[in-house]
Amino acid sequence: MPRLNRIAVENYRAFERGLSLDLRPLTLVYGKNNAGKSSVVRLAGIMHDSLAENAPSPLDLSDAAGGHATFVDILNARDRDLKNLRLTLSWDDGFEAAWRIGQYEHENLSRVRIEELSVTSAGAEQTRSTCWYGDPRVPEATLPAGADRVELLTFRGLVPAEGPTLVCELRARLQEIRGHVQYLSAIRARLEPTVQERGAQPRLSADGKEAQEILLYDSAARKEVEEWLRREVDRDLRRELVGPMTWRWLLPPTSAPQLSIPIASTGEGMAQLLPILVALGSRQTPLRRDGTTYLAMEEPTTHLHDDLQIRLAEHLATIAMGNDPPVILLETHARPLLLGVQLAITTKSLDPARVILYWVEQDKDGVSTAEPVEFDKDGLPKSHHLRTAFADERRVLRELSRAHLRGQEPLER
Repeated sequence: MPRLNRIAVENYRAFERGLSLDLRPLTLVYGKNNAGKSSVVRLAGIMHDSLAENAPSPLDLSDAAGGHATFVDILNARDRDLKNLRLTLSWDDGFEAAWRIGQYEHENLSRVRIEELSVTSAGAEQTRSTCWYGDPRVPEATLPAGADRVELLTFRGLVPAEGPTLVCELRARLQEIRGHVQYLSAIRARLEPTVQERGAQPRLSADGKEAQEILLYDSAARKEVEEWLRREVDRDLRRELVGPMTWRWLLPPTSAPQLSIPIASTGEGMAQLLPILVALGSRQTPLRRDGTTYLAMEEPTTHLHDDLQIRLAEHLATIAMGNDPPVILLETHARPLLLGVQLAITTKSLDPARVILYWVEQDKDGVSTAEPVEFDKDGLPKSHHLRTAFADERRVLRELSRAHLRGQEPLER
């Protein structure tokens, strides 16, 4: 089955010169605060929301990934007159689709609509100009030049209804992605003391609040999380029935399994980490086609000690090296996690071809860029960007060394 391997967007937020992401099994988004990293990761979440059967708009910004923004809010602030955005999705077999999405305003009518859809495959191209879901209230004069109302397509979110052959192919591919993208925000919910069975497994929300409940249903994810916690933090994850259909998860030390320590009482670090582990454990595998294929995660290392960040990086590397791995799009500015990825490359447990890093920075004029950084077989970056990324850290170390040397100098008499 062809896999989505690139997302590109123009006129999006601070990325004045556009944003293009090649999706590898491990795709890192790295940089300083307020550079635009979250906007990169949230693009995957917005795409997922816009593929839903009940998507209210061609670009659904009404959930956590979109931040409940308006369409104009996400356009590049430098050219508010250009009230459209171009989104391109590419697959690894050369299939590509590009949407031009704009805001239509006429008298008292203001809608976001797909102005043009271009689908390309093997050199053949079909282009159709469309209006808001074929809304008959849209005046003919507002349609793009050359548009024929008979040929207009209708959409639910980004997904077109029936149309020409390539459009039908696109529809099938988007429906294949639907439901297989997981977005996790940087702000995750606190763990509840108990969870109740609902009779059906819930979907993990952006804040990860259903993580404990999912472990009741998803045996594959539960086994992976149990093994990781036992191996990396010397804790045993187990559940305890405390009432009708009501459970609580315990996390005692492996050396004292008789202790009833609720996972909700183990600290903020575990509350932040558990949804990440559950999301990773719920991924799609060759034996399980109902899992997640694309994971977009903000700050998975929040409240984690440096050593545990490195161990999480090893876990990510192991998943990236699996058969038919998911795409993990991960935003962070944590150096230990990056060092853990580089170490995995050095020890041959991660193929450098399966990882890419995007160095995101913003210039003094507020323009953000995301530059790709590849790694060599020794885990060293092939680009100069990471060589200058830690200049502040080296400066502080030099100053600390000088201070120590000054402190060792004998006092003048």
